[in-house]
Amino acid sequence: MNLRRWTALTLLGVLLAATAVLADDWSEYRSDEYGFSMKIPAGATFEEKEAADGWGFLHAESEGVEFFALAKLGTQATAEEIEKVGVKISGIDGKHWKVIDKGESRNGWKWWRTVEASDGHTLVFAGYGTGPKGSYLCFLKTTEEDYKAHQAHYKQWYESVKLH
Repeated sequence: MNLRRWTALTLLGVLLAATAVLADDWSEYRSDEYGFSMKIPAGATFEEKEAADGWGFLHAESEGVEFFALAKLGTQATAEEIEKVGVKISGIDGKHWKVIDKGESRNGWKWWRTVEASDGHTLVFAGYGTGPKGSYLCFLKTTEEDYKAHQAHYKQWYESVKLH
């Protein structure tokens, strides 16, 4: 399977998982071939796109929340490189990206960062880092009000993402 197809499958999982913010019927999606799993609900539509420097990503929107999953297989990018892609895709300036958690060797991530980025109205909740197969960035883009109202659900989705 090529990077675009893998990225599409990854984003589909992310999109489905993010849609679960309002759903109670989560199930586990797992791809042993690409080494990841996460919680997902039923149903979502998405579009596949390409970003700069070999990154592929999927995008969907549901009830005003945008969902993104990006992957660059075979590359161990730095935090700065991944965040630069996130800034470009999200439209929220890097000076607003605040690291709220970081670490190494958990849930299959070699290293990870969790960030909240806000421009005063729009908020991005993101996780990024590297794993055995490459570099990853997953984020949800919403309003500050929606994020505050559903913060526990956003974090539950984020904690379900695992790399194998």
